[in-house]
Amino acid sequence: MTEAVLDFKPANLPDNIQIPFLSSSEGIGQVNIREKTSSFIIEDCLYGNENQWKRRLRFEASPNLIQSEIDLTPNDRELNLTEKKKIRTIVVCLVKPNYSLLENDYHGVIVTCLKSYFNSNSKRYFSR
Repeated sequence: MTEAVLDFKPANLPDNIQIPFLSSSEGIGQVNIREKTSSFIIEDCLYGNENQWKRRLRFEASPNLIQSEIDLTPNDRELNLTEKKKIRTIVVCLVKPNYSLLENDYHGVIVTCLKSYFNSNSKRYFSR
């Protein structure tokens, strides 16, 4: 990847210059597409050598931009006999999203704003 980036450097830069670039996809191993529509893709990706799985949301209109990402953890629930016969179901059941960890700092701000909004409008949303 670095050599590909260097192909676009200005001609007057020295050959040994190091150009920093951002790539969140570097180190991705296996990618399993969970769902694909005409507008978005949900995929599970194996990151780096750490065996860390993440679920990502990407939009077809901007395929190189990761819209959202969440860590995946092992799913501890037991599989019944019908699930053991279906290989795809077993793969799906092995991991689940880890909702206890916010992937990005700005997610905390979003959650706080939503909580404030719902608290101030609790009668509207929670009384029936």
